[in-house]
This record gives sequence, C-alpha cells and structure tokens, in this order.
Amino acid sequence: MRRLSLPLAALLVVPLLGSDAPKGYDGEAVWDGGLQGTWKFVMGGTAGDATVNVPAIPIVQAFRRGRWECRHNGRIVDEGVYATDTSRNPTCLDETSTVEGQATGKTRKLIYRIDGETLRTAVRLGEDGRPESFDEGGIYIITWKRVKK
Repeated sequence: MRRLSLPLAALLVVPLLGSDAPKGYDGEAVWDGGLQGTWKFVMGGTAGDATVNVPAIPIVQAFRRGRWECRHNGRIVDEGVYATDTSRNPTCLDETSTVEGQATGKTRKLIYRIDGETLRTAVRLGEDGRPESFDEGGIYIITWKRVKK
C-alpha cells in the first residue's frame, strides 16, 4: 500500500475544513428567515372592504445583526432593534424603535413572509397585538423588494 505524501494529503484535507458559520452572515449563526438585507418599499395597503393603497415612495429598510433602520430619500427616519421567531407560522417580527420621539421603546408586532425577492409584512392597525394571518381584516400590509448589491 502506498502512502500519500504530506503535502498531497494536506491538499485533500484542507478544503474539507471550513467555517461552521453560514455563508454571507459574517460569522453570525443566527437565522432570521432570510430577512437580513436591504428592502425597497413597493406598496402598502389595508386588507378588506376599506382598501387603501399607498404607491411606491422612496423608502428602504435594512435588517442586519438584530438592528434595523428605515431611510427616506437616503436619510434615516427611524431605527432600532429587531427579533424574529421563525418557529411560528407566519414568521414573527418585533421591531423596537430607538429613535427619540413618541415611538421610542415601543415594539411593533408584525408577521412577515418572504417569497423569492419579495417581502410582505403586516401589522394590526390601531391596536396592540400581532396579526394571525395576512388574510384578516384591520391589518396594514407592506410589500418590499430586495435591493440587489
């Protein structure tokens, strides 16, 4: 039986060694259901009889490592921390604002769904609590598209 030389053995073994971290997460091993990244506002509206649609406005929202920020025309208008619960269906998102003002420290309880490059979020209007689904009345739904780098 022939023995492999040490350099040849190293060439065969080294590629098998790698980081345990998922690719593209800079060592962060927390999975948030694919939410990390930058999303551009497409439209928003209410569901049900009193449908209100808001056309696209220049807003982007970015999620990264538990922090989020919302920009309008390139200027930060709100930011804070977020947490997701991917074990629930639909997936849950809590956004807490850290910007000084009326919303400081308040947490918005949303649900979200990602389908390819499209993100849909929903929040209950005028009341606390999280929507149960995208089909219920009294919720505001926002559609976002992923911003490509």
